[in-house]
Amino acid sequence: LLTALLASCATLVTNYEALYGPSTPKDRVMSADQIAAAGHVSYEKQVQPILNNRCVVCHSCNDAPCQLDLTSYDGLDRGANHIPVYNGARFTTNKPTRIGIDAETTAAWRSKDFFPVLNERADTRAAHLNNALLYRVLLQKRGDDFPAAGRLPATYAVGTELETDKDSLIQPNTCPNIERYDQLAHKHPQWGMPFGFPGLSEEEFKTIETWLAQGSPVAPAAATPRAVQQEIAKWERFFNGESNKVRLMARYVYEHLFSGHLYFDQIDPGMNFVLVRSRTSPGQPIDLIPTVRPYDDPGV
Repeated sequence: LLTALLASCATLVTNYEALYGPSTPKDRVMSADQIAAAGHVSYEKQVQPILNNRCVVCHSCNDAPCQLDLTSYDGLDRGANHIPVYNGARFTTNKPTRIGIDAETTAAWRSKDFFPVLNERADTRAAHLNNALLYRVLLQKRGDDFPAAGRLPATYAVGTELETDKDSLIQPNTCPNIERYDQLAHKHPQWGMPFGFPGLSEEEFKTIETWLAQGSPVAPAAATPRAVQQEIAKWERFFNGESNKVRLMARYVYEHLFSGHLYFDQIDPGMNFVLVRSRTSPGQPIDLIPTVRPYDDPGV
């Protein structure tokens, strides 16, 4: 009986490297013209709005489950991490994992123990879907009989005699990578995404499935309009004056607004910016000083 049980468990572990090759971060950026010419789904216009509507209520900001931030492509490409950001029981500080600050490349995030939710193996339709954790968690919810509307039954509720049921949603945070997901899906068939909510609509699911099957392409960020560039240059000159008065003012403003998002309401209120400290002077490409606190010594 023990032998049979172990054999049964072994069948739930899939060797993805044997199936689809080694895992390596991919460059998925394509020009908007290339995406349109190939008939690919637009991430910005079609995929991100679905994530905004169904996913970012949980997967956003610093406390996103598994650190999976779905408010931008950068967060989706970075992937997930099993280490919680907030942990009141720890005795030492966690290393920060701020998007755009603490790592600049996907490979750098992998070195910080982030694992992919998009396919990073073979360039085939099967690999793009089966090796994508994002696809697997969405697909699981579609194959389940999870309620599509109304209040959840007592099976999932807090404080009931059924709370310890294997499909209860009252469970600790679990962050499996693709290699471990088969076991989790088998043990908890109700844990597909969106977690605790009805699955995506047929149209929403098909849009993301098609995009993933195409290799998850994304267009590069649009160029900053000239009028906005001029406004940025004006403010950078203002914050980088030489007098002691200006330097003290700039430090005070930065230490109070470093976590805020700023925009120019008279020019383009749809574009947001943040104040940062850089090793380079205004007008040059930013070489970010990624201190944890805004008043830490910049070291330059």
